[in-house]
Amino acid sequence: MGKTSKYVTAAALCSTIVMGGLQASSVSYAATNPTTVTAQSDVKLLDDFRKELKKQIDNREENITITYKTKDRNARNIMDQLYGEFNKIVDADEYVKYNVASTRYSIKGMPGDYTFTLQVKYRESKEQTQYVKAQAKSIVGSIVKLGMDEHEKVKAIHDYVVKHVSYDTSYQAYTAYEALANRSAVCQGYTLLTYELLKEAGIQNHIVTGTGNGQAHAWNLVNIENKWYHLDTTFDDPVPDKAGRATYSYFNMSDEQLSKDHEWDRSKYPAATTSYFGELTNKIK
Repeated sequence: MGKTSKYVTAAALCSTIVMGGLQASSVSYAATNPTTVTAQSDVKLLDDFRKELKKQIDNREENITITYKTKDRNARNIMDQLYGEFNKIVDADEYVKYNVASTRYSIKGMPGDYTFTLQVKYRESKEQTQYVKAQAKSIVGSIVKLGMDEHEKVKAIHDYVVKHVSYDTSYQAYTAYEALANRSAVCQGYTLLTYELLKEAGIQNHIVTGTGNGQAHAWNLVNIENKWYHLDTTFDDPVPDKAGRATYSYFNMSDEQLSKDHEWDRSKYPAATTSYFGELTNKIK
């Protein structure tokens, strides 16, 4: 297969990644204590709804009920529109998006006067996410030294994740919180922790979902000096874990290089067209 068994194993174990929430919808639901959103126009009304919904998502509320008044009398269209606002909110924050485990949504009421209900299951609580952000700030402050360029920052973060997290062979730990608190996670936890550390260090990056060696997988796409590279901290961590050891077989790869054993929808992500080795060679000439 062209790869050592430790990489094949890491990919196979990562097949339990959750790339999106389970969804269910209904046009009837019994709501209690809803937040009422009212305004003079539908445009302003939708903006108020979006702000209220984002506030509750930020608070990791699991049962969200909002009263929505509108001239539109089509309940199904309104329900889909309001759930679409939820998708826009989580799509704008990749860390939140990949911490949503599942959703259920519904609408009830008279035409033009609706109660929208959204049930969300999160993989991290608000307190756990706050812990991750605080730890990310502390870790980056420790490992990223004054004067480091972007190449050095990315390597420091890659090495920290690979050396401090081991693969969760029970396939239960999906979060950056678990990667930090328990030092164990599946690829989703590796990727989320890497994402947050890079973000804290000021390095633009995305979470990529697809497959690795034919199994569901996640990794990071990182921007270094305006060029994109793939960074797979899971595949660079030996299985079984070897304390303090990092490998670099999947460190800053181009699309062409990574596509030998990874697949993803390239239309959703920036292209990684640069050979990292060639880029470093050019820098030291």
